[in-house]
Amino acid sequence: MVHATVALLSEHDRAFGLETVLTFSPVVNPNPARFVAAYNVRSAAVSTPYEELLTKPVGDPTWTEEQRAYYTLVPEDPRYGALAQEIIAGLPPDAQALPFAQALAVKLWLDRSMKYTTKEKHHNVPDPTADFLFGNLTGYCVHSAHASVFLWRSLGIPARVSTGYAVQASELQGASLVVMSNNAHAWPELYIEGLGWVPLDVSPEQVLDEPGEPVDEEMVELLSEMAREKPDPVAAERRKPIDWAGVGRFVLRLGLATFGAALLFALAAAYATKLWRRLAPRLASARALPRVGYRLALDLLAEAGLSRREGETREAFARRVAEAAPSFAQITTYHLDVAMGDPATSPWRSQGQGPWREALTALRAELGASVRLRRRLLGLLNPFSLFMAR
Repeated sequence: MVHATVALLSEHDRAFGLETVLTFSPVVNPNPARFVAAYNVRSAAVSTPYEELLTKPVGDPTWTEEQRAYYTLVPEDPRYGALAQEIIAGLPPDAQALPFAQALAVKLWLDRSMKYTTKEKHHNVPDPTADFLFGNLTGYCVHSAHASVFLWRSLGIPARVSTGYAVQASELQGASLVVMSNNAHAWPELYIEGLGWVPLDVSPEQVLDEPGEPVDEEMVELLSEMAREKPDPVAAERRKPIDWAGVGRFVLRLGLATFGAALLFALAAAYATKLWRRLAPRLASARALPRVGYRLALDLLAEAGLSRREGETREAFARRVAEAAPSFAQITTYHLDVAMGDPATSPWRSQGQGPWREALTALRAELGASVRLRRRLLGLLNPFSLFMAR
């Protein structure tokens, strides 16, 4: 098992790790100002000696025929099979039938035969791998990886090309390794029963390209220290990207809660106002009774579905509802006499509260007889009916 922590200096298409990755798990970014992300990776590396691999079968016994055919598919060019047979002919007789020995023989032949350079592209040809393998044998990792896979497949060995990065072990600084874009690599893998996909990379003995610049050791050490920093959970929390969807949900919930609270407050206020307007005539003085009594009469009519129209006079309204509430005409007269007349000489003021209470009692009885109970109950329960009383 290989355990590692990867800290990415730039965005990457997919997560990667050393050897065959088994699991990924996120970790807190140790330095968000430098790294875009960080994660732990657990991988499996083949440590079995080659001698023990020689006798192992290849492929997976659980594969379907279609899967096995896919991983052993070879171009129709017969030269792949002929070259593969020529290479394994050099093996000892007792090893010529062993798949891993055959694959190793192909790898070693390519090690010796090819010339490595990134300047030879083999572009604009029907089969770049054939152009490389049966031509000048000059190319780079993509060519050698495909050549290995096609030669192995022609021998019946399930194989594939994998891509990623390859870094020389000499660049390891302590327990740290810097992987850069120029470390991009392609390599061949064969499937060994019980082990899975096993890399068996080509290492050309002849390299035509000039060696690259060595990695700056101070840079590696600095980046390693940053990657090992103990993350500040408070700072990391502050640097987290804003979850706008979460903000939207919070605002929606807050808005609904505020709306609900405002609605409840409005309902409570409306019912309290209706209750007060019903009780006010019983508590009002003789001077205020014409006003609050007439207001209660308007409320009772509004609950019954009878409201004064825009521009309609009080007298006209009283005449319009006279059939359902004849007492309202007398209440209107009381109200106008006090509101518009001389308070000192008003006969209704001098008679006290008696006529008002009798008129309101009569109005209730009239509405009870002329308006359906259901309509009156709905009006009573409507907290905003008082706004219809004009």
